[in-house]
Amino acid sequence: MIKSPPCGFSGYLKVWSPVLEALNECSDCVCYGRFKSYAESLDLKIKLLALIIKARALGLIDPQEWLRAIPSSIEASAPRDWRGILVVDSFVEYTLLRKSGVALDRVIKIEELRPTPLELLLLAKTGNIEWRCSVEALISWVVKYIGDYVVTTTSLSEAYDRLVSNSEYLDLVNKCCTVLGRPCIEG
Repeated sequence: MIKSPPCGFSGYLKVWSPVLEALNECSDCVCYGRFKSYAESLDLKIKLLALIIKARALGLIDPQEWLRAIPSSIEASAPRDWRGILVVDSFVEYTLLRKSGVALDRVIKIEELRPTPLELLLLAKTGNIEWRCSVEALISWVVKYIGDYVVTTTSLSEAYDRLVSNSEYLDLVNKCCTVLGRPCIEG
């Protein structure tokens, strides 16, 4: 039986059955989330929600207003030095670990990490990815993802699945985004 992560943030975790199977065999699992990052995340979500409502209600997107709401720097919450298996289920965490030079010599690919538009906006603003297209196009996808996918589905997993199966979105990401000179979505 798998116990809840010791940090008590199980509601914040995305869990897929392959992850559960891998964790079921793990005798010493540790949650590396920090409470501070969740508090900061909540503040950011409130700001972004206000901007999404403005975009949906008034049809107005001011890229500078959006970029002011996004933090100017971020750091990985995953440990840089660990032993055993590190499960990363966030495109942001994975990208930050890669950019920091952490050796990912023992990676078990459970599922392709495909970024959400929110993740791309955060990484682009902080200089952790190269975004070669209009920021407004990316922000439009943030509004669409939250307004058309997250709000109208029964779970974040369902919203995410709809997003990453949308060929128009994937084409935009493939055309516009690179990390360390490589496409954001590999494969």
